[in-house]
Formats: sequence, structure tokens, C-alpha cells
Amino acid sequence: LNDTVSQMFRRILKGGSPFEPDRLHIHHLLLNKGLSKPGTVIILIVIAVFMAGIGILAQLLDWPQNIMFYSFLACFAVYFSYSCWRKC
Repeated sequence: LNDTVSQMFRRILKGGSPFEPDRLHIHHLLLNKGLSKPGTVIILIVIAVFMAGIGILAQLLDWPQNIMFYSFLACFAVYFSYSCWRKC
């Protein structure tokens, strides 16, 4: 979700269509950094498992919803800043 939404925002900021394809999604960025396809998949799986673990832990520990929401926004802001850096 972060990747898709941040790419759409980036495209809008550049004055283009949010639906225009490009090669700036996270998997393309990782491949362009020299990672292999299996390495890229492993990194994305590790990130997904880590984020899912945080979500499960938050439910088990009954964290307040507003903390989870603002944590999500913070993660989105960090990812958007990274994905937009030198590209916006």
C-alpha cells in the first residue's frame, strides 16, 4: 500500500497522471541498486513479515488505535520521502 500510494502522490506532484506506469516502485529501486531478483524478494518478504509482526503484537498488547494510525503515517512519510528523494 505504501509503495502504490506514494508512487501515485509522486506522479501527481510531477504533474502527471497517477496511473502512468514507471520503474520507480520499491522492487525496481532494489533491483537498480544491484540486488538479485531472489534477494529483492527476500528483502520484501522480511519487511512484510516484520510489519505484520508489529501489527499482530499491537493487537495482542492492545495498543491504542491512534498510536497505530500515527505509526502507519510515520512509516508512510519515511517511505514517501525515500521514494521521492531525487525523483520529485
